[in-house]
Amino acid sequence: MTKTHSVRQNHKIKFLRYILRRKQCATLALIEVALFVMLSSFCIGAYFGYTIFNDQRIEIDNENAVIDRYAENITFAHCKFIEVTDFNTWTCAKLNLYFFKLTCFCT
Repeated sequence: MTKTHSVRQNHKIKFLRYILRRKQCATLALIEVALFVMLSSFCIGAYFGYTIFNDQRIEIDNENAVIDRYAENITFAHCKFIEVTDFNTWTCAKLNLYFFKLTCFCT
C-alpha cells in the first residue's frame, strides 16, 4: 500500500517538477489568469444575483405596504362564488337600449 502511494506521489512530483522546470512564468501567468476569470465571474454573478434579489424584496415590500394600507377595508375573500347557469342577458340588452335611446336620441 505504501509502495503504490509512493509511486503515485512520485508521478505527481515528476509532473510538477517537469511543469515548473519549463516556462514557470507562463505557467504561473495561466494559473493567475484562470483564477482571475473565476473570481471575476463569481463577483459578477454575485452582483447580479444580489440586484435581482433586492428588486424582488423591494417589490414584496411595496405589495406588503399596499396590503397594510387596505387591511381595514372589507374584502370578499371569505365569500363563496355561486355559479349561475341560467343567466339571461336579454333583459340587460333591453335596458341598455332603453338608456341609450334616452341619452342619445332625446329631442
